[in-house]
Amino acid sequence: MWRSHSGLVAVLCLAACTRPVTFATPSGSPETVIYGGTRAKVTNAIIARSLATGWTLHTTSEYQVVTEKPMEGTAAALMASRYDTHPVYRATYVLVDTRDRGLDGVRVVATVVAVTNPGSAFERTTDFTRSKAGQEVQALLYQLGRDVLGG
Repeated sequence: MWRSHSGLVAVLCLAACTRPVTFATPSGSPETVIYGGTRAKVTNAIIARSLATGWTLHTTSEYQVVTEKPMEGTAAALMASRYDTHPVYRATYVLVDTRDRGLDGVRVVATVVAVTNPGSAFERTTDFTRSKAGQEVQALLYQLGRDVLGG
């Protein structure tokens, strides 16, 4: 019994020792607004920037982009399962047209989860939005404006 719960106990102990990241955004998650861009341009910029920083494209639709990146180090060891020892981070970007102060733009809100047993019927997710992975996604979002508008 103890052996089957040791990973969970380790994750909880580590979580208790680390301070969650806070984002000064309306959603409390990584986000940005790209003024003067379109959803298509922002989608392409997210995909290009993600590929350039080690993420792979998982799925895409008109309003959403989902990318993945293999977990490494201690986090990967703690999140692995007997079924699949290769957990991944999964970033989901939701794109919404917005109008603020007379300017049209695209609001992008992101979440990050750790996925155990990715691609299987036994997928299990753990929210990592307020972690180092969330900070990495916020940094990617800061770059989007320049990517989309060429600045």
